Amino acid sequence: LGRKITYANPSILAFARHQRRRGLAWAYIIVMIALYSTARFGMAAGTTPELGELLGRPPRDIRQFIEDNREVWLRDHV
Repeated sequence: LGRKITYANPSILAFARHQRRRGLAWAYIIVMIALYSTARFGMAAGTTPELGELLGRPPRDIRQFIEDNREVWLRDHV
């Protein structure tokens, strides 16, 4: 995209506090933490053939998805 993208890596407690200050419900925050933790600890690293079967084409990786949708990612920054 031609610009630096950074990833903040807050502790789960800091993340929860931040989201709560934004007004999100605790139940929603807990779901976000569960989804994030699943990915962070590699429990979502595997793939299955179902997505490709549903799409009728091989799934794209994140790099290809961003390249294919570059104009959307840049829209707020142009």
